[in-house]
Amino acid sequence: MQAQSTALDTLYPPLTAVGTPPPSGSCARLAGDFTDQATQQAVFDGDVDAPALVAAARRVCATCPVLRECRTYAEDSLDQFTFLAGRSAEERATGRRRATTTQHRRTIVGRMRAAGISSKEISFYTSYPLRSVEGDAAHLATAKAG
Repeated sequence: MQAQSTALDTLYPPLTAVGTPPPSGSCARLAGDFTDQATQQAVFDGDVDAPALVAAARRVCATCPVLRECRTYAEDSLDQFTFLAGRSAEERATGRRRATTTQHRRTIVGRMRAAGISSKEISFYTSYPLRSVEGDAAHLATAKAG
């Protein structure tokens, strides 16, 4: 019995080699505001970071039929150079750091709330903004209820 092929099966191999766009992606052909393939490829390879060209690349990604798969690949691959799924490697790394920081803060807030410490006291002792502590407490309560 042959396994059924998925979009990820098609997308991952072409994206493995940095600079090779997915065959069904919008970035695989000259698109949007780009005047030549070499410039477009340089932007997606992460070699050019001119604001107007990056904005053009974002517009290409926004209409791409494989954006979801590309975003999954971009997050899973930890690629450090390529512009993927409408985000630069630096933007993706910042998002990962922010998610890690948020998760750590929520763990601290959850433990302190479980110990009966008020949001104002948590904010005071941890130097976390009160608004963040209250938001984390609400998120944890929703997660616990669901």
